[in-house]
Amino acid sequence: RDGDVDPQAAYRFTRVMHSMIFLPSLAAARSGALSEVRHLLDVGGGSGIFSAALIAHQPEVSACVLDLPQVCEASRRILRPYETAARVKYHPCNFFHDPWPAEVDGVWLSNVLHDWPVETCKTLLKKAYHSLPIGGRIVIHEALLDACRCSPRFTTLFHLLMLMNHRGQQFTKEDLFGLLLDLSLIHISEPTRLLSPSYAVSCLKK
Repeated sequence: RDGDVDPQAAYRFTRVMHSMIFLPSLAAARSGALSEVRHLLDVGGGSGIFSAALIAHQPEVSACVLDLPQVCEASRRILRPYETAARVKYHPCNFFHDPWPAEVDGVWLSNVLHDWPVETCKTLLKKAYHSLPIGGRIVIHEALLDACRCSPRFTTLFHLLMLMNHRGQQFTKEDLFGLLLDLSLIHISEPTRLLSPSYAVSCLKK
């Protein structure tokens, strides 16, 4: 949470995450989940591949990666081969301690909430909520556990990894709905499968 990350370590980690999230990002960008968004904030955006993919699919969109300065610099290096890289914007900061940009109508949280305990997730969601205008949209992209919390196998193993390494967790649909309802958000959509095992849960601000 203090953001003290060695630049080379940040690049190596971001590069690994880029390889894991590349295909799910393409699927998410093409899914239509953000078809009504025009100014996206990609929180904890890592390599920025989702922002680049969304701009390619929806050229009218502006997309800004919010992440640590070291990660934003890694993203610039990783995205250089991509045609839309030049249009990806950056807001280097610590998303716990620093203000978020306010001129956005969509917040994208991809594989961010699973890194943190539930109370920390609530803090991040409140910051997302307050950065949006009325009618703004939050979209959460995660691998969801079934209601029994014992399947699917990939997500269960991922859940254990998050728990042991980060005190985090994977969520069920009901978990996410509960977190969002606590913020007085309405129009929460059913999860949309984007690319197994990833789902997007979308909601609008009152």
